[in-house]
Amino acid sequence: FNACYFLMAVNEKAYLNNTSLTVNPNFLTRHLHTIINGNNLSVFGLSLEGINCQFVWENIILQNGKYLCNGEFAWLTPIRV
Repeated sequence: FNACYFLMAVNEKAYLNNTSLTVNPNFLTRHLHTIINGNNLSVFGLSLEGINCQFVWENIILQNGKYLCNGEFAWLTPIRV
């Protein structure tokens, strides 16, 4: 049984919401963003080409149309890669 998991915790709302990202607009981390099979993404040399996943943030609240940490941090549901 071999598996790797992508884990992430943040304390900034920019990771949780839509942004005006221009450097690599294909790599978004907003809540419920979906990465589909056939993408051209890689993280530290690990290709995500065959990965289907969704960024689901935990410990967040929706306030005035923006997701915020509900406490000090928010974290991703682990993504198996």
